[in-house]
Amino acid sequence: MNSTPDLPEDAIDHYLYDATKLLLDDDKRRTPEAIYGYTKNAIYTYPNWDVVRNYDQFVEYIKTHPMPKLISMDHDLADIHYKLFLSPTTEAEKQSAWTAYHERTDAREMTGYDCLKWLAEYCHDNTLIFPQLLIHTMNAVGCDNMVFYYRAALRNKFIRIN
Repeated sequence: MNSTPDLPEDAIDHYLYDATKLLLDDDKRRTPEAIYGYTKNAIYTYPNWDVVRNYDQFVEYIKTHPMPKLISMDHDLADIHYKLFLSPTTEAEKQSAWTAYHERTDAREMTGYDCLKWLAEYCHDNTLIFPQLLIHTMNAVGCDNMVFYYRAALRNKFIRIN
């Protein structure tokens, strides 16, 4: 049973309640409601979520729809990511796997990190305001890299936010 929360009192949450939001996650079981189940972030119970499952759908959505006010991103968008990042046991092994994956010259699966980089460049090139961002990945290394990229883009004024 999905209960609808009361309209939030906070001005930011009030602004986002009815706004269009976008969820990027490859797993069809991960709906906004399911993500609320493990994050307990009430924003995932708000209405008006659109969902895309991969890099190509993400790019197509951004190009063909008004910019959502909020985007929630997963990092790992293909089975290879789970195998690669769940098998190492230490942080050093995980970082090494991450580096090896991103240095591959053959075709690789695009990640939420790739979507974030594309979105930053798209917003920059088209003088668009970057939407609010949530990262809901369970990949700690991937999350750190996404946060680092986002903060660097803000710090260097590559992207603008409200």
